[in-house]
Amino acid sequence: MDKGCFFMFRKWMKKVKSVNECENFQNEEIKSFSAKVDDNILFIKSSLVHTEDLIIHDLPERGCLLFIESLVDLEKISDKFLTRINSSNDEIICDKKIDNLYDVTSLLLDGYSIFVSEDKNYAAVFHTSSVEKRAIQEPLSEKVLRGSHDGFIEGLETNIQLIRRSVKNPNLMVRYMTLGVWFRKM
Repeated sequence: MDKGCFFMFRKWMKKVKSVNECENFQNEEIKSFSAKVDDNILFIKSSLVHTEDLIIHDLPERGCLLFIESLVDLEKISDKFLTRINSSNDEIICDKKIDNLYDVTSLLLDGYSIFVSEDKNYAAVFHTSSVEKRAIQEPLSEKVLRGSHDGFIEGLETNIQLIRRSVKNPNLMVRYMTLGVWFRKM
């Protein structure tokens, strides 16, 4: 690539970056929780591009628990959330409370569980992050000479978790589909 094209590309990238920063600044304004849980859930789903690994547990007359399936430890949810919600009647003891809907997306992508309830102007946050720490590495059986080569050799959930941990973008969407007629493999 010659220098002229490189500088034009760099100038274009600066322009795109400044436009994106302006859009991000406008989007960072505070959006408070609605009195209706369904409105809050709809906003959270749309901010995460309706990904299929966002789990929403509806608890009748209490609210909804939200988490991203591949980023949380289900035992921590059971210990931290279910025992607390069953023991208390009015106020839920949580790790922290947030009152901005824009913060929910980043907390979900960090592995937190969020509890949204009716007629509350905040959400309860529970630290339920899974601790699967492994770097994405090149498979030993597939050596390449040039370029990077990342391999995902674990199970589906672990691979999704590795991708979600390295790319914390709300636009990353997970879609599950069944392939095959006879064996119905994922």
